[in-house]
Amino acid sequence: MLHLGFGEWVIVDSCHDPKTRQPAALQYLDRLGIDASKAVKLLVLTHWHDDHIRGAAGILRRAESAQLVCSAKDHGEAFFQAVETARAARLSETGFDEMSELLRILIERRQAGQRLESVGPIWAAEGMTLLRREKDGLRHPVRVVALSPSHATLTLALHELKGFLPRPNSPERRAVRLTPNQRSIALLVQVGSRVALLGGDLEESPNPAVGWRAVVNSTLRPRLCSEVFKVPHHGSQNADNADVWREMLAIEPVACLTPFSKGNNPLPTAQDIRRLRGRTAHLYCTRPIRSRKPRRRASAVERTIRQVARRHRAMEGPIGQIRIRASAADASSSLKIDLFGPAFQA
Repeated sequence: MLHLGFGEWVIVDSCHDPKTRQPAALQYLDRLGIDASKAVKLLVLTHWHDDHIRGAAGILRRAESAQLVCSAKDHGEAFFQAVETARAARLSETGFDEMSELLRILIERRQAGQRLESVGPIWAAEGMTLLRREKDGLRHPVRVVALSPSHATLTLALHELKGFLPRPNSPERRAVRLTPNQRSIALLVQVGSRVALLGGDLEESPNPAVGWRAVVNSTLRPRLCSEVFKVPHHGSQNADNADVWREMLAIEPVACLTPFSKGNNPLPTAQDIRRLRGRTAHLYCTRPIRSRKPRRRASAVERTIRQVARRHRAMEGPIGQIRIRASAADASSSLKIDLFGPAFQA
């Protein structure tokens, strides 16, 4: 959640509150008494993983003034065909299912005379300004700029599709594969004199034209130093780039981390936390980092559990919140950090 001032907000990604099963961003605005239908100007979905888009359609339905932004890597005929296939097959709990509903909302809102084929999100790519406020009389300028995916990533995406197309009298070819995290949108946000870097889930790559190395070397990115950093991909090693910390961030920035406890490899690891603590002393997490394995109980209890359930794992707890506030006009003023729920300083 980004408050740009002047009553304008940007929502980056979406997740459900595990207790209410409602979009956490809307609940936050409701608690503040903010009318999401008018206040939210952008809904940015950095990439197509369920933990980043669950509930996005509910947000867009409420945010009537918002423009939807998706990674340019995801555009193209094949993408829309996949969405339609998922809708026809009535798939649920998938990113395609969420996108199907988002497209339905955009179609409902299309302008009179607009062709159906022209309806879609804003497709973000390296160097694109998604929102700018610099009119006369404003107390501070506002910019939201996409830093990724790089244009080389988009070129690779075309080869990815090409690799799936058969050729007469030719053996089947292996397609170029890009992970969703290499397609993720990273954002630079400037509000007056304050700057934040939101890393999405963008990962590193051996290819210097893709991922964080492409962002660092891009001639299109604004040369601004960020004092707040949303750490990419849950703090994993494969999303860490020393040049980002050296060239794009202030010394000892405030770094925010969102743990990921699903799957076989929860993030961040203890080694990740040590590495990040070496980068900055101001590291904050939205909730405790838990193992998938539940704590052991008394032997009799363990036997009963094994008789009832073939397998079990620890449940995720509530989502915490890290709120960072600062004066947009005074760059020398300190950041005010408030922690809610299970959020803590690492």
